[in-house]
Amino acid sequence: MKLNKIEITIGSAMAFIVILVTLIVINTKQNNVKYSNKLSSLKEEAVKMSNSVALADTPNNTSNVNVAMQQEQVLGSVKEGDAKELAEEEQAKVKEDEKQKQQEIAKEEKNKTTKKATSSTSNYKGLSASEIGRKIDTLLKKSTLKGKGTVFAEKALALNMDPYLAASVMLHETGCAWKCSNLVRTKYNLGGLKGSNGSYKKFSSLEKGIEGYINILYKNYYSKGLTTPEKMARKYTGQKNPSTWISKVRSYMKKIEKA
Repeated sequence: MKLNKIEITIGSAMAFIVILVTLIVINTKQNNVKYSNKLSSLKEEAVKMSNSVALADTPNNTSNVNVAMQQEQVLGSVKEGDAKELAEEEQAKVKEDEKQKQQEIAKEEKNKTTKKATSSTSNYKGLSASEIGRKIDTLLKKSTLKGKGTVFAEKALALNMDPYLAASVMLHETGCAWKCSNLVRTKYNLGGLKGSNGSYKKFSSLEKGIEGYINILYKNYYSKGLTTPEKMARKYTGQKNPSTWISKVRSYMKKIEKA
């Protein structure tokens, strides 16, 4: 069946309308606030265009009525409610994308901060953690903590602490220059740390015990400005004149540094 000129023109107008509506829906994500206004304007222009085509090419009122009915069918397929729902969906997608983007930015910033902190505390007095660890190990070779010097160095440097001081306090308090205390040997507890029930904590490994000790030393002393044996002594020992404690800790620090 052949299509007359009016039907072809109407079909072209309908296709044009559908294409424009589709483009507007796609564009909603970038500019959904103006969506409804554009859609209304599009409908008005489509109606005007179709009316003009109909008036120019149709010989009688009956054809005009048919044109109007077909216009209504095309335009009726895009309801205001549907448009609003599409706009809301697109807006939700935009918000979700923005949320994910912010999370990625936050994660990247955190990684940068961690990397910066690591790089700024990767050495002490020009020595790496492994080099400091080897020095500490020279005083641990007879003890339960043999070979754990690098663990001490890494944990201390991660908190920007003096690794010599951290290791020296432990050496004096636990006897690990020789065999280590029973608490270290049986519970991997280096600092006499207690749980909520008042009993001594038991750690799952020496590494965990070292980490727990370093964290407490940092929290209770180093972070409060007590960063030397002299500053730390009175609070640590509870003594009014902790000179002996200071001299012994200093002695270990010198041994480690000279090793």
